[in-house]
Amino acid sequence: MLCLVLQNILDTEKEYAKELQSLLVTYLRPLQSNNNLSTVEFTCLLGNFEEVCTFQQTLCQALEECSKSPENQHKVGGCLLNLMPHFKSMYLAYCANHPSAVNVLTQHSDDLERFMENQGASSPGILILTTSLSKPFMRLEKYVTLLQELERHMEDTHPDHQDILKAIIAFKSLMGQCQDLRKRKQLELQILSEPIQAWEGDDIKTLGNVIFMSQVVMQHGACEEKEERYFLLFSSVLIMLSASPRMSGFMYQGKVPIAGMVVTRLDEIEGNDCTFEITGSTVERIVVHCNNNQDFQEWMEQLNRLTKGPASCSSLSKTSSSSCSTHSVLLPWKRMLRFLR
Repeated sequence: MLCLVLQNILDTEKEYAKELQSLLVTYLRPLQSNNNLSTVEFTCLLGNFEEVCTFQQTLCQALEECSKSPENQHKVGGCLLNLMPHFKSMYLAYCANHPSAVNVLTQHSDDLERFMENQGASSPGILILTTSLSKPFMRLEKYVTLLQELERHMEDTHPDHQDILKAIIAFKSLMGQCQDLRKRKQLELQILSEPIQAWEGDDIKTLGNVIFMSQVVMQHGACEEKEERYFLLFSSVLIMLSASPRMSGFMYQGKVPIAGMVVTRLDEIEGNDCTFEITGSTVERIVVHCNNNQDFQEWMEQLNRLTKGPASCSSLSKTSSSSCSTHSVLLPWKRMLRFLR
């Protein structure tokens, strides 16, 4: 029975790899030489899809080798664990790009539908492209089910049993990370593509790429009041936004230049799990509470990388805060807050 389950895994993996290759050869590569999309738009649509195709071919070969071993020596779990770093980097990159790909699909839906149907896709052609680009997510979820089925038919004493259990946990974790990343990137795309209320200065797009973004709870200066904010980190500045009522949009709440910023982790203090503070000679203290340890570690890594690198110091202007009598770093003018009440 174990051999039958393994053969099912191999067969479905081959079919998946074949579907990806077909999409690439029949539609995506011809689309590249078509004039429907600009080079930038096509790059957004494609993402690292070619890398996914190549990897799946490699995985098929590895599983094929596993299936040749005697049933009591199969090492599917061990094989997948060895490849897990590649799974993680590749699928996280694909998930991070997917909202941008969907944006291209939405903006050029009519042209892409005509192109797909001219290439032989059944009507509506855009549906084939949309569902095909979502297949990596569906396959990622399928790995957990397939491995659980394999584990059910495996003796506890099988040499691969522990690795199968570890692989199931690893794929579940990767699924969660991918889902979170997709939601984060969708929100990021929404923020960057819609007007931000009370925004000051040049368009937010001029700041470059978002390095990291997450929802946090912050306390400013001597205030005890905690406020929900969305922090967006760029290479030169940290932007603070709040969500408007019913999440219909976002409002500018301030920014802190990276130059002169000092970041200190507070998680070693009891009751301050996933917490850090931002200070500096010209920066009023900001205490930041992250929603989870993963976000906290990412903020620590990215902020420390930026603040401890070469940076020129600059003086920061201060304006009044809406909720405290203390000063805040580069907050929007108080008169703008009338629109938020």
